[in-house]
Amino acid sequence: MSVSLAGILCFAAAVREMRGELAEMSALAEESVSLSEAGGFPVYQGAALVIAGYAETKLGGRASGLARIQEGFGILGKTGTQLYAPWFLSRLVEAYQDAGRSEEALATVDVALALARRNVDSYYEPGLLHLRGELLLSAADDAGRKAGEAHFREALERARSAGALMLELRAATSFARLRRAQGRAEEGRALLAPLYAAFHEGLDTRDLRAARALLDELGGPAA
Repeated sequence: MSVSLAGILCFAAAVREMRGELAEMSALAEESVSLSEAGGFPVYQGAALVIAGYAETKLGGRASGLARIQEGFGILGKTGTQLYAPWFLSRLVEAYQDAGRSEEALATVDVALALARRNVDSYYEPGLLHLRGELLLSAADDAGRKAGEAHFREALERARSAGALMLELRAATSFARLRRAQGRAEEGRALLAPLYAAFHEGLDTRDLRAARALLDELGGPAA
């Protein structure tokens, strides 16, 4: 029973992260860490540490949160599991990115993409392509901007093919923001508005709030 509860808490924390509810995410992950450590459940302990560490980085503890993410991966590595590894690695990528460690972020997202393409985790490949695009875009040169745009396009295509609407929305939001920076705001709105309009619930979640705010800035309501 305890191992089941540890797993449920871990997955519930991941759902809270997808909703952008970091405080709730942190509380659930910490509970899973404690239960897993006491019960000797290394897979859930490692996974929950990654999630808890990620929440910590987003709540202001960048160095301490990154250390906990790395500790979690150390535990997971000893178990030999690669279950959901691309998604968990994306948390490490963001932590490196927030810490200004761009080379490590790029290296890690490349590892995650290789795993996604090799294992059964290809469902998250659009998210990783989007994340890599953001990293390349931050290079602040023409080559980086072109590469970032290409990754956004590929992320959109892969997400659309997979029917992964939320991942498609995330990529479209970044692409629309890039179009605005390029002086092509109307193109960005035309891309993003129909995707936003496809959602009929969860409008208060992080990704949909971000899309809504950008649409307002781009000059018009969603289609």
